[in-house]
Amino acid sequence: MKNFRIIPFLLLDFALSTVWLLYDYRGAAHPAKEVAGLPALWICPLLILLAGWGIGALTRLFKQPRPYSFYTGHIAALLAALVLFLINVSSDRQFERMYGNIESNQANRTNTPYPEDTACQARAFDLLDKRFADRNSYRITDLFSENIYDTIHSVHTKIHVSWFEYYLVSNPDYCLCARLETYNDTTVIVYVNSNCTKPDFSIRKAKKDSLANIFNKLEQ
Repeated sequence: MKNFRIIPFLLLDFALSTVWLLYDYRGAAHPAKEVAGLPALWICPLLILLAGWGIGALTRLFKQPRPYSFYTGHIAALLAALVLFLINVSSDRQFERMYGNIESNQANRTNTPYPEDTACQARAFDLLDKRFADRNSYRITDLFSENIYDTIHSVHTKIHVSWFEYYLVSNPDYCLCARLETYNDTTVIVYVNSNCTKPDFSIRKAKKDSLANIFNKLEQ
């Protein structure tokens, strides 16, 4: 029977390890599938068990009986792993509050369907980003871009237009938008912190959503 007393601890260690790994892979498309193939799913519970045995062996140095040292060691190891998990969650939440929007926005810095205009999109994003003293105070929720052509100083010029949809942390329920235009090495702000019902923004967004629906149907 003594050999079976390890089973409850092994199950608890496995459950905690699974929850921790699912938390770490929460951003994946299929977190459960990702976690199922990780060696850590089996290694982590074994490490917690080994730590429990080690702690139990140390407690026996203080003349604690073997049965008590077994339970003391494994409970201590499990609690230590749980505390580390909670510290990790708390640290992630604090990081998200301080830098989460910056990271999310930066991921969209060069997001454009025109690879040759990646630098233009980056310049537009940088100019918009500089408008905010606290770069973590806003979060981009959508963006789209297109190229238009116009005559500037008698020269036929391509203009890369970037639209950004975002909200302010101080008022997350209110959607804002900005339009920036880049031609040659010049980027200008047409408008910023504007209501998303502006005609040119709404029309472009509707066009983008319509194209997305078409592509989704083709993929199904």
